[in-house]
Amino acid sequence: MAQDDNELAQLIAKESHRPTGRWQLTPEGARRLRAARNAMQGAIGLGLQFSPLDVPGCVGWYRSDRADLTLPSDAGHPANTLARWPDSSPANNHIRAQSTTAPLVTSNVWDGKSAVVCVRGTTNGPTIDVGFLPPIATCSVFFVVDAVTWPSVNGEQVRLMGTSDLPGSANDRLLCQTQFVTGTGVVMRIAAVVGGVSTVLQGTAVVPTGRNILAFVINGASSRMRRNANADESGTTGNPLALFSWSLLSDANTTTTMLDGRCGEVVIYNRAISLAEQLLVQNYLNTKWKVF
Repeated sequence: MAQDDNELAQLIAKESHRPTGRWQLTPEGARRLRAARNAMQGAIGLGLQFSPLDVPGCVGWYRSDRADLTLPSDAGHPANTLARWPDSSPANNHIRAQSTTAPLVTSNVWDGKSAVVCVRGTTNGPTIDVGFLPPIATCSVFFVVDAVTWPSVNGEQVRLMGTSDLPGSANDRLLCQTQFVTGTGVVMRIAAVVGGVSTVLQGTAVVPTGRNILAFVINGASSRMRRNANADESGTTGNPLALFSWSLLSDANTTTTMLDGRCGEVVIYNRAISLAEQLLVQNYLNTKWKVF
């Protein structure tokens, strides 16, 4: 028996309180068992499910398959629109969408699950309330999207996340986006403006139309991006130190960079998570949304 197997067996013996073989685990024991199972690539069939919360630092977890997305939290939201996107993480960083241009919430459009549906040029991205997220120097963001159309003109962008130091400010900004590059196609891109200095990490792997899991890890000289099962693309970006205004699925300043398609899930961490942790989150999202 391998060392990991021995350690897991000892943990099971310690945490199990029933001789019948049914599990009655403490919360910490369940978390450790989930982590051990994923580290062993699911080789032990305990039926325990991984959650993005098993990776420390989750400050935003937005699932479009929640049943309470279309309950208006503000007057003026039409029926079946995203008035409030509740945060499934303990941080409670709930998202509010603008009342007149909120994306739709459409049921049974992604393998039987609901999705947030955006039509480019006609809807604004939901924006996290100012001050909910603390100032951060690093972050990791995952998007599960099914794009109807990607940019097709050189320089044209779809901004999946936009941040600024103040609402509407162009001074210190961070953008996670896809962009069309002539001769290459649509690629992933992290653009940061810090103190008036712009730095860009631009990928080389082409992002196809359709379903994708796009991961952006912002950590200065160690920033990286990953699409589906492709290898990481690493490089250097600026590190904005105080980002107070966040928008998802677009840039808050314009509708022309809006995602045209569906979003299944968004997960945000307040640190640069490791590659091993990144793969755990990616595998969870792929199993759930059947991307690749």
